[in-house]
Amino acid sequence: MGISDREAQMRLMMMLLALACSGVTTASEDRFEMINRKVHGFNDFVDTKLIRPAAKAYKKVLPTPVRYSVRNFFGNLSDVGDIINNALQGKPKQALSDLGRVLVNSSIGIGGLFDPAR
Repeated sequence: MGISDREAQMRLMMMLLALACSGVTTASEDRFEMINRKVHGFNDFVDTKLIRPAAKAYKKVLPTPVRYSVRNFFGNLSDVGDIINNALQGKPKQALSDLGRVLVNSSIGIGGLFDPAR
């Protein structure tokens, strides 16, 4: 059972329409290229001159347990967003699990500095 002439014509028209709508762009047509280059240059400068040295100093100055506590604290804050996300996705078990984790880490874990709910 093959396709009808009308269906073949419709398929051809759809392909031609899709081809006509797909524009090919080149780098010379990027109207934001100058802005993108400036932003990239700024980001590269900030990364190499500020962020990377600060990260190296942070790692060198703070002992590992303190860095873990900082990571746990911000991870605990992130878990609050996970609770909301899971609730909005209709995943009540995961939302309640995350809520329990945040409550345990915020109370027993001294504001999330430690991770007893692990």
